[in-house]
Amino acid sequence: PHVSALPLPSKKNDTNNNPFGFVPISTTNTVSDISTIKPTNFTGFSFGAAPSIKTSQPSNASNNTHKDDDAKEKDKPAEVAREKNEDEEVTFETRSKFLKMTSEKKWKAYSTGVLRLYKSKISDSSKKIVLRDDIGRVQLNLGIYKGMTFTKTVQKNKGYVGFAAVAEEKVGLEKFQLMVKLENLDPLFQSLQELAK
Repeated sequence: PHVSALPLPSKKNDTNNNPFGFVPISTTNTVSDISTIKPTNFTGFSFGAAPSIKTSQPSNASNNTHKDDDAKEKDKPAEVAREKNEDEEVTFETRSKFLKMTSEKKWKAYSTGVLRLYKSKISDSSKKIVLRDDIGRVQLNLGIYKGMTFTKTVQKNKGYVGFAAVAEEKVGLEKFQLMVKLENLDPLFQSLQELAK
C-alpha cells in the first residue's frame, strides 16, 4: 500500500520554532526587569473599592515609659538604695562623697551616694558607715570602733569629716574623708562621735 508522507512544517513555523501553533511567550520582561518588581502587601479583595494601604511606624511608647521610669528612680535615690534590715537601725542619713588618701599622699575622690550610719539592735559594738550609689550598690562599708576619732574641716563651701579606718584587712588602716553640704557637717560629725563612744 502506498503511504503518504506527513506534510512538513511551513517555513513560517520553522522560523518561529513553534510547529504546533502555540502563542509565543513574550520575552520583553528579562530577568533584570523582573528583579526590579517590588512585592506589595496583600490587603484583601477590594471588589471595586480602592485598596487601602496600611503603614505602620515603630512606637516610642515603650521607650518613653522606660525614660520616665529612669527619671523617677533618679529622683528617689534613697528609696532605691535602702535595704530592709530588722537587726539594725539608721542613726543618720545624708548624701555624701567619700575620698581616700592614696599611696602618693593625695586625696582621691570616689563615689557619690547616700551615706548612712548603722547601729546594731543586737550588739552595741556593731556600728558602721555605709555609702551606696544611686542604684543601691555598696561603695563604702567601714566599721566604727570604740574610741575612733574624727576631725571636721570646711573647704570651698563644703564640709569634710576625716578619720582612719580599715576597709581591707590586707591593706590595713587608711585615711578617709566624707564630703557633705555645710548644713550636714555638724550633724554628721556629732552622729559619728556618738557612735564611737
